[in-house]
Amino acid sequence: MTNLTLVEQARQSLAAAVTRSTAAAHAADPDGRAASEHLFAAELKLRKGGREDLGHRLGAVVDDADVTTADARAEMREVMSKIDAELSPEVAATTAFRAASDGGGE
Repeated sequence: MTNLTLVEQARQSLAAAVTRSTAAAHAADPDGRAASEHLFAAELKLRKGGREDLGHRLGAVVDDADVTTADARAEMREVMSKIDAELSPEVAATTAFRAASDGGGE
């Protein structure tokens, strides 16, 4: 069962991660460390919120170790767009809607 409150909080953490990642000069500066912390928080909230598949996707970003790259930000934005689609009442109300899933897995 998906906990939409946790998923929404994960979305907020991802937005903060993207913002701090953009401001970072490298992964070890204060903005880079903050981006990593926000990304970890988003991953944890997604896993606890019933969206393990998206949490695994963020885990792959974390495994790359540098959240300040354009590729990492693109992946974070992609996950945010999937969350936005799930949280949108207009989308969720349609009969064709199914929660976004990337298959998860390990």
